[in-house]
Amino acid sequence: MRVWLRIWPAPSTAAVSDYITRAAAVPDHVRARLKVAYTVAALQHQLGATPSLIQAWFQGRNPRLDDRAPAQVIADDPCRFRGTLIAAAVTLVGG
Repeated sequence: MRVWLRIWPAPSTAAVSDYITRAAAVPDHVRARLKVAYTVAALQHQLGATPSLIQAWFQGRNPRLDDRAPAQVIADDPCRFRGTLIAAAVTLVGG
């Protein structure tokens, strides 16, 4: 859950529930972050990474991302690093 809170800093769990039930709209900048995170995680899963490995990858430092955690890069500037994130994601599973 902490990984997603970096990417999507919702004010409370109630706010997350409101987004899920569509009682509240997801802001565009949050939607962009979630789209990048989902794209990267789905690619890793398709290439055979386990959920626990994907979670660890999002939290760990990555040399392709200037030794920052992918979750932090997505939280800071998802569009700028999208290609680098995808390349780093493929590297996780030996691509």
